[in-house]
Amino acid sequence: MTSGVLDCKWSATPVEDGGRPLLACGLAEGSLALVQGCIGEEDTVAVLEQTEARGHLYLSVDWNDRRESRVDKKVVVSEASGEVAVWSLAQDRMELLQRWDAHQLCGCPSEVWIAAFNAFDDNVALSGADDACLKIWDLRQAGEGGAAVMIPRQHDAGVTTLCWCPTEEHLFVSGSYDEHIRLWDIRSPRQPITSCHVNGGVWRLKWHSTRPLLASASMHRGATVVSTAESSLKVLHEYQDHDSMAYGIDWCPGGTSTSIASCSFYDHALHFWEVPDAGGALAGGC
Repeated sequence: MTSGVLDCKWSATPVEDGGRPLLACGLAEGSLALVQGCIGEEDTVAVLEQTEARGHLYLSVDWNDRRESRVDKKVVVSEASGEVAVWSLAQDRMELLQRWDAHQLCGCPSEVWIAAFNAFDDNVALSGADDACLKIWDLRQAGEGGAAVMIPRQHDAGVTTLCWCPTEEHLFVSGSYDEHIRLWDIRSPRQPITSCHVNGGVWRLKWHSTRPLLASASMHRGATVVSTAESSLKVLHEYQDHDSMAYGIDWCPGGTSTSIASCSFYDHALHFWEVPDAGGALAGGC
């Protein structure tokens, strides 16, 4: 690849040719790269395709196949130009389906920090930007970007991350520089169900695949684990062993595992740690 990587996500559907996993990468030069990995005796990666550079940051990427295998795989990309784009993938080739102006601030394009598909319906996408706005897009409606539902502004700073609940089709969460996580029901998006303060700007949120737990990369506060049981938000644990701002976080795969990998910026550190069970609070579903 020809520049820095701002975000990358694995496709949940391996390609048929050898079952090698696909990784979508948003690059600093303003291009989308599709990478195929192979782990074995010869650990190699191959850049299958890379789109033409647009000269601004591609800030986030998301696949439409997180819950089930898809033949019609798509990637949604958020851009520093205030735009959101949807790409299709067929036979290892990427084709631009839609691109539209999504967010503005004071009449100028606003960095779109995050874009994500509805995990249960890829006709719907979400976007959040430096304008502190969160928008829902129906990609089937008229217009290049479909029809937008602009959620009344609830965050007090840029919306940096969005994550859909893997077990409840109507629930998603948003995070912001304002140090708050908000829980939403897409059927009634005018105001959040609830929110919680995590004492640090929220850069990434990852929901556990089977448990009512949310992991937050909370920048200068380190990492935070939040319970989402019974549609609530409650801080369960704070991990503060990072010596720099935490920007990346994810649950280690394994179903019921409560192990986490988190990474911090200036000290170039990756930490693996286990969430302590606070009196059985880790059990149950979303």
